[in-house]
Amino acid sequence: MLDRWFSRGARFAPVLLRGIVGIVAVLHGWPKMKDLGAFIERIGRMGVPIPSVFGTAVALAEFLGGLALILGLFTRYGAFSFACVMAVAVFKIHLPNGFDSGGNGYEYPLVLLVAAISLILSGAGPVSLDRVFGRKK
Repeated sequence: MLDRWFSRGARFAPVLLRGIVGIVAVLHGWPKMKDLGAFIERIGRMGVPIPSVFGTAVALAEFLGGLALILGLFTRYGAFSFACVMAVAVFKIHLPNGFDSGGNGYEYPLVLLVAAISLILSGAGPVSLDRVFGRKK
């Protein structure tokens, strides 16, 4: 009985995942959007080249990518943009600090990266604006 219930509910897994990842992305992206100048300055101090371009790209990827995930509209593109940001966060910022997120390690951004990759592979799921507009991608 549980197997049947779980297999019927499995198609909703991307909906749940995209909702929570989208909320996390928006909540991380909004402060960057709100004070873009300060964020650009901060990443410039970290040695990021062309901080105005990359800072703006990161803020937009997190905020707009997160909104796309929440709505299920252009889901794979939103997930891809967020995955790119998380890959850079893992490999360029958090990796030297080790695994443990308590020590600013890569544990948390790695989980978000894998979740975003899962959404790239699965798509939006059955409840999404992608489905409403006939887009399966």
